[in-house]
Parts: sequence; C-alpha cells; structure tokens
Amino acid sequence: MTQLPTDPCAVYRFYDSKGDLLYVGITGNLPTRTKAHEGSKPWWKEMSSMTVAHFETREEAREAEQVAIDSERPRYNQVRSVGKTPLHSFRVDDELWEAAKKRAEERGETLTEALRKFLRRYTR
Repeated sequence: MTQLPTDPCAVYRFYDSKGDLLYVGITGNLPTRTKAHEGSKPWWKEMSSMTVAHFETREEAREAEQVAIDSERPRYNQVRSVGKTPLHSFRVDDELWEAAKKRAEERGETLTEALRKFLRRYTR
C-alpha cells in the first residue's frame, strides 16, 4: 500500500470497483485505521479505491462524516445517532456559506458554533 497521510482530521471513503460507495469514516491516523478495517471488516475485499478529505478541526471532520453518511448512504455504515447531537441540514448558496465561515473565523469560532449561537438567539 502507498504511504497514507496521518492527518488527525481526515474523512475517508472506500469504493468498490464499480465506484459504489462502501464506507465513510473519520480518523486521526489513516494508516492505522485502514489496517484495522483490512483485518476486521468482511467488506474489505470489495474495496477498490479510496478518497480522503482533510479538515482543520476534528469537529468539522466529524460533521462532514455524518453529512456524507446521511446523504451518500454508504453500503456498510451503520447509523450512529445514539448519544450524539442530531444532524440537520439545509440548503444555502456557496457565497453565503463561505461568507459565514469567514465571519465565524474572524470571531474565533467554527461555523457550527456561530450557527448554534444564532439559532439559540433566534428561538428566544
């Protein structure tokens, strides 16, 4: 296997030979996590390729993983909602999203934190 990055905020996707999504996961150590899947998952033999997306924070990666699981419906992921804050989504144009991310960054917050604050104020 080629050298895999060890970025602590990675979301990975495994695909079969037809390009169908098998599994989406998050890891702090991609080589170790990949080996763990190889040694324990019966679907591993179906895996033909993978993609990796990197995030600045673990929270952003965790959210991206959940969005991917919910929207892309990988064949072998199990729903993980017990004990976690439910994930909700909405559509927003890219320009507004990027402007909101920039504003949150300027304030030293993640976009998630800024949106939660806004919703709390909005619902009071």
